[in-house]
Amino acid sequence: MDFFEGNALWSEKEGEEIDYVVTIKDLAGSEQVFEELYKRATIMALQQPPANDGKGPAATAQAARRKKVQTHLAGILGFSGDKKKGMLNEMGQNAYSSFVSDRLKQTGEVRQK
Repeated sequence: MDFFEGNALWSEKEGEEIDYVVTIKDLAGSEQVFEELYKRATIMALQQPPANDGKGPAATAQAARRKKVQTHLAGILGFSGDKKKGMLNEMGQNAYSSFVSDRLKQTGEVRQK
């Protein structure tokens, strides 16, 4: 992420999709591997506890970096905006299915509040 940002390897225009000068996908590799990398990085970012209990400059810097990774990682890996949305939807569906399955195993029912 830092390499791409430091070398201005993306360009943003207000309200438009971000254009990446080079992507990892351009270099070589399997799309399935890149999809798995994106999913794991996204999950790890969401599971990471906030710095300093979410207070102060360290927490602000961590939140800014997390947002930057969420914004640019899919593009750096060579995925379109639609592909990114599809992967995020798939991750959400899997998390929801897992939650419901675990709840059913624990209690035998899923209650709504």
